[in-house]
Amino acid sequence: MRLNVWHRLGIVVSVLWFLGGGLYQRTRDTKAAADAMGSYYRLCTAANPNGDFAKCMDHATDAYKGTLAGWDNALFVAIAPVILGWLLAYVVVWTTRWVLAGRRNVTALPK
Repeated sequence: MRLNVWHRLGIVVSVLWFLGGGLYQRTRDTKAAADAMGSYYRLCTAANPNGDFAKCMDHATDAYKGTLAGWDNALFVAIAPVILGWLLAYVVVWTTRWVLAGRRNVTALPK
């Protein structure tokens, strides 16, 4: 099967989105987990000014790990738009061809 320029462009954009979108979402998730860790640590140390800060750090680390559970969000953000984009492109192409085929049939009718 030979790929035309639109297919090639779609493949390039899909790969770029997969890598860029997944990395972007993973970075956002990591930042959110680090913010949660920092907030938890600050709250714990403020509540226990003379307390055990190592225990606060352990709890903050658990909060980080709990917030940053896996790669689910990154994979979803990387894959879902690619699938929906290709599906939408094919629906638009099919619909356009269908409409144009109907127009050709109408203009070919005798008067």
